[in-house]
Amino acid sequence: MRLRPTLQLPNLRRLKVTIWRGSSPRPDSADAIPGISFPPDVAIEIDRNDGLGNTHALLPKDLIGLHAPPFFDALRLFISGSESTVIMNCSVGGADRLSVRETMRLPTELQGFLKEYISATVTELAVHLDPDSPSPLPQLIDSDCLSSFVRGFPNLHRLDLFGKNVRDARLRMAKAFLDHLAEDESGTATKCLAVAFEVEERPLVADERRDRYMDEFRYTVDYQVAAIREQLDAIEALLKTHLDAGGPRLPRLELCITIVRMGSGSGPQTGGAPYRCVADVPPSSHWARKLSWFYLPRFEALVDGVVFLGHPQAPTGGREA
Repeated sequence: MRLRPTLQLPNLRRLKVTIWRGSSPRPDSADAIPGISFPPDVAIEIDRNDGLGNTHALLPKDLIGLHAPPFFDALRLFISGSESTVIMNCSVGGADRLSVRETMRLPTELQGFLKEYISATVTELAVHLDPDSPSPLPQLIDSDCLSSFVRGFPNLHRLDLFGKNVRDARLRMAKAFLDHLAEDESGTATKCLAVAFEVEERPLVADERRDRYMDEFRYTVDYQVAAIREQLDAIEALLKTHLDAGGPRLPRLELCITIVRMGSGSGPQTGGAPYRCVADVPPSSHWARKLSWFYLPRFEALVDGVVFLGHPQAPTGGREA
């Protein structure tokens, strides 16, 4: 048997590999990864669109986080793009170790992709659904794969939800997380559900044209208020249903309303570095004051602790245990 030559890179700290769809059934770049020798704590970024999947089979067998301790304890999933780009960022102790970007169209492809990352060591999960994605995104998540993904982590202590509630996907993931409460027997960590709500803000028109567009602007604001309240009402109803069914109270709920300025390029972080948690999202104090007075008492009746980020009494920055 002929041994594969090995490229020794003992000082490598970060490796980026791009695997593009080509004429061969297995791209050469995929074959090259096992032929490189580098430290087990290297940070690896893989960008592929070959549709072959099974990225973990290409990685070193001693990669820290995946195959060797300390294993991944936090995942950040981002779904976006015309072909539904799926990005998974994996970290250990706050340090990114693996980032995998793939393109897919079918729910079965997403389901197979997500299964590779289910682990008992993962305690934190963040999911971001890009609000600007075209039709393939709803088609991709038009299944139970995301809520099943949440249910697959036996020791999940924190779930952060970003983006839009496409086809109630965020609500279904929140329900799956609440279902974990009744099954958790460890009692070693405080469970936290965190949800970020986006308000789309369009640039103001010039003063001389403002009267002409005032009705449209008012309609936009009214629409945003109704949309945010609908999502808050849905979370409240979910918590009520959970308690009525005999489920335990959620220890902590974090809520954040943030502004996304349309057309300014200053929307939420995307690509390989989505927000790690809702507490990292810049809250809108205006929207917090506008809605928290009504919703804080309602949520306080349903959960042990409520934080409405942007509210004067809310902590700023970081996460609380």
